[in-house]
Amino acid sequence: MTATIDTPIITPPAGIDLADQVRIHMETLFPEDVDAGGWICARDSRDGTAVVVWRPTKERSTLLPGGARAVLVYRWHVSLQNAGFIVTPRTDMEVFGRPDEEADDGRARWMHITGWDPDRVVKPRTVQQLATELKQKVGVTPTHRVRLNAATVAELPDSGSRIRALLFQYRDDGTVDVDVNLDSTCQSWPNPPAWVLAIAEQHRSHGTGWDGDGWCEQEATA
Repeated sequence: MTATIDTPIITPPAGIDLADQVRIHMETLFPEDVDAGGWICARDSRDGTAVVVWRPTKERSTLLPGGARAVLVYRWHVSLQNAGFIVTPRTDMEVFGRPDEEADDGRARWMHITGWDPDRVVKPRTVQQLATELKQKVGVTPTHRVRLNAATVAELPDSGSRIRALLFQYRDDGTVDVDVNLDSTCQSWPNPPAWVLAIAEQHRSHGTGWDGDGWCEQEATA
């Protein structure tokens, strides 16, 4: 079974306006947020854009920490954005009739949705794919280890030691760096032979952002 992190792809029905598209999305994905301080979706009559506003309940208005509210708004923002909506979190108080004021804690109270673009829809990704995205965002090089059958693999040239495993580091430009685990040491392999690079390509999709995260077994001969 492959686990996925999904924002369901909700194609807006034909013939309804933007605010109704947003409302359908929010009702489908976030009905459970009401008890924590829910949301209101409305149409801006001036230009037809939509807004989603955090709405405190009487029970939660003084009890819900601002940080918790920010988490809710963030979840809504990411979900709408992944579903193809053009959305901007807003910290000003315009939607409350006070356009010259800012939220006292600097956190967003509402979101402004100005359109929907099918090309912006983010398809569901596996956990591994999300880990790769995170790696790309923070600049961590994806790595993967492959354990070889030392009995069938030649010694590393000029080392006198048989290869136990290979560590591949995949660069954004498509190149790969190779470290080799020998009998008792680990060292860089600046110019690996073609059979090593072939293994690297076979396992490129397994690259993760953390050293030692998973091994593959592979018999290979030089």
